Amino acid sequence: MLPPPADFPRRKECVVLLHGVGMHAFIMRRLEADLRRAGFHVENISYPSRRLPIAAIAEDFLPARLRALRPEQFPRLHFVTHSMGSLVARLLFSGKNRPPNLGRTVMIGPPNHGSPAADFAHQHHFLRALVGINLPALGIGPLAVTRRLPPADFPVGVIAGNKKINLLCH
Repeated sequence: MLPPPADFPRRKECVVLLHGVGMHAFIMRRLEADLRRAGFHVENISYPSRRLPIAAIAEDFLPARLRALRPEQFPRLHFVTHSMGSLVARLLFSGKNRPPNLGRTVMIGPPNHGSPAADFAHQHHFLRALVGINLPALGIGPLAVTRRLPPADFPVGVIAGNKKINLLCH
């Protein structure tokens, strides 16, 4: 990883990492270490993606964690999200809990238009049990969270592929 630029703020900027559904902050540890070496303060947040509805994560759980972080102490608060974490961030940013010092957001593999794989998985008991209660919210059907999200009005970059890696879908 490159060293921070010469004009990097004296006070560290903060990067919040949000994992995908069914995962844990551990999955983002390598990225966390790289960002720390680059000079950022990093908060790698685990959230109960399988048990707590996505709206409750974005409206209650995550804002409480961010308040404890005291985000006002940082010049900017950036986000790096993976999969469902991207939708959690978008819900957070569209509500009353949007950080006033919001910086940039990088989304890795976000289901920003919903995921047909989630709809496929919802038809199978084992996969529903594995992914948890947010499975319908990740799809493209009537319960999809993306149906009620406004377009991004914040600086965002998306890292996504164009090939399927999910062996369950064709």
